[in-house]
Amino acid sequence: MKKIYVYKCLTPALRVNLFIFTIISFMYASDSQFSDGAATGFHLLEEPLNSRCISMGAAGTALAGSSFSFYNPASPFLLKKSYLHLEYSQYPRADYKDFNLESALSIKNISIGLLFKTGIIKEIFPVNDFGNLPDFELPFSSQLTQISLALCYSKWESVAIGVCANGIQDRIAEESAYAITASAGILYNPIQNHLTFGLSALNMGITTPMTGKDSIDTWGKGERLPFTSRFGVNWNDTLKNIPYSIVMDIVYRDVYDRSKKFSSDIQDRFTIPAGLEICVLRSLALRMGKRFLHPVEAFNFGIGFITESIIMDASFVIPRLINDTEFKWRTAITYLIDTKKTDKKR
Repeated sequence: MKKIYVYKCLTPALRVNLFIFTIISFMYASDSQFSDGAATGFHLLEEPLNSRCISMGAAGTALAGSSFSFYNPASPFLLKKSYLHLEYSQYPRADYKDFNLESALSIKNISIGLLFKTGIIKEIFPVNDFGNLPDFELPFSSQLTQISLALCYSKWESVAIGVCANGIQDRIAEESAYAITASAGILYNPIQNHLTFGLSALNMGITTPMTGKDSIDTWGKGERLPFTSRFGVNWNDTLKNIPYSIVMDIVYRDVYDRSKKFSSDIQDRFTIPAGLEICVLRSLALRMGKRFLHPVEAFNFGIGFITESIIMDASFVIPRLINDTEFKWRTAITYLIDTKKTDKKR
């Protein structure tokens, strides 16, 4: 006899804005552990990273800096500096939190990036249409953990390419699914210090079902990953000695039913993040943006404090929700290491 459990989060913000646990179900039979009907989806892979980019509508495919696993594996090279990046985010009144630790080492024509991130949702109750399921009064949690390694290379002044390998665990309650993915990206800077184009393909790989066990036989039998491809443009300039940046991405998300015609849900497959950054002072940047065609996010904004070696960022996202006024915030600090200056001193 098979049983079906449907899980949902307590808060509307998590149910809508993260696209997870609105309807997450899995089946198991008494004569076997878990069936291939286990559904995970690895949806937290789509939760945006990088406080600066989020402030500008989550546009970052053509920007230099951190979070290469989400935007463009070639982005660490464009920064041309080694760095250490720490990031933290949560919903003030909800149960979702995430933490990211990232570092990159830039040496001559090569940059090597390493990222660790984990996001967790607590206080989830198993329910059906009639309320809590019998004998399941205690809440459980869900967590996605990812480790990524990126390699960026450029033999040319205006072009950089990057590849990224990712190992991922998606856990729901006591059960886990795993994924191995690869990403690739390219950056083209035709006008130095002004115009940059970026193109990337993210989360190409295989997964296991939500079996609770890692077995060679289960690889490739899990849920389809939320593959994403991105194209972005970034323009930097000054207006009356005030530096500014304009960014825009076009993001394609291949996460819908393959049996449907492409034209039937084409609008749901695309988002257009766009944003603006203005350095009103030498060390102060104001940012704003929006993810157009996104079903939840109404407006994004943020602030950055910039010094020669340290950057502190904060971003805020206002969701378009019916009965929930909370907003999502994220903070980050980046320590920049100029390896060229270090080499000269030596």
